Amino acid sequence: MVGGPYQLELPFLIMAETPIHAGAAPATQFVDIPIQRDVVTGFPLIKGSELKGAFAQKLFYTLGVSEKNYDLAKSMVFGSSPGERGGGAGSFNVLDAHILLLPVPSLYGVHAFATCPFMLNKFAKRVKGLAPKLAEVANSLASAQPADGRVAVIEENSELVGKQELLYLHPLVWFKPKRDEAVNDFAERIQQLVKSTPLEVCKHVAVLSDDAASYVLDHALLVQPRVRLDYEKKSVKEGPWREEALPRHTILNTSIFIAWEGRLRLELSFKSEEERSEAYKRLMEIYERLTKAYSVNFDLSLSKDYKVKVALKPSDVVQILLSDKALILGGDFTVGRGLLRIVEVGGLAAS
Repeated sequence: MVGGPYQLELPFLIMAETPIHAGAAPATQFVDIPIQRDVVTGFPLIKGSELKGAFAQKLFYTLGVSEKNYDLAKSMVFGSSPGERGGGAGSFNVLDAHILLLPVPSLYGVHAFATCPFMLNKFAKRVKGLAPKLAEVANSLASAQPADGRVAVIEENSELVGKQELLYLHPLVWFKPKRDEAVNDFAERIQQLVKSTPLEVCKHVAVLSDDAASYVLDHALLVQPRVRLDYEKKSVKEGPWREEALPRHTILNTSIFIAWEGRLRLELSFKSEEERSEAYKRLMEIYERLTKAYSVNFDLSLSKDYKVKVALKPSDVVQILLSDKALILGGDFTVGRGLLRIVEVGGLAAS
């Protein structure tokens, strides 16, 4: 693989359309299979490797070609598998997805979207290149949260406050409201990005202290008991066990990084002309599918030393991967989990 350092960053939001279980190793606690968490803060996240795998699987379905063709296309974008001949590092990477807004049951207004200074600052750093105004608003909002853990910064027209001028978030934790226009600005900008969503963001954002957010967040996660059935015997084969999951409507943020030197480039080396010709034939099949479906171009060239060289624009890679905003994470789709929606925060910095 030929390519320079990662130079092109595309931040985006991830909407959980169903509960999401990005599982960690089995635990000895109340939850048998917890979700992935940041090792320092303990906040839930989705590892970049999980998202990268989901994108790779999406590429498989997008191309709709044989497994051999998929391997070639995957190598060009994501890098080669260990021990694969003629391969190298990928020109595409995905960062860990961190929570930005977590849906929490609220005594007033039905639901709240909880966040905290730590989440807002991390989001601001991620989007400042392509969405500087949004980053500025997020930073301003993070600094507006007082040290008092019993205070929640909310919108001026928030629906989360009752007659007693208090907020009650699950598990029935009360907060004193502090209204701030910056929350209105932030909520409106996020609502514009996610557009139609079953749960409205505007009038429902609550900025908590980091400590309070950590407590509320832990109680807002889903814990679902599961069993595995033996369909022939009509009985339980395995279980029960408890799995943790992010609730539906959770909003996370991450970034795609692309190594960019004008084009992504892949060099495939072969031992014989016969092997190279077969690979070139498979690449031509991919090329025809891409140009037909996405108006995407990549250059194919042959050299005397049994190599095939491929070049593809980063913007074309993003167009392929983000053409359909849906993304399926993991193998839980058959049980109604793992469906994500991708929302771009900014356009390409270069193409």
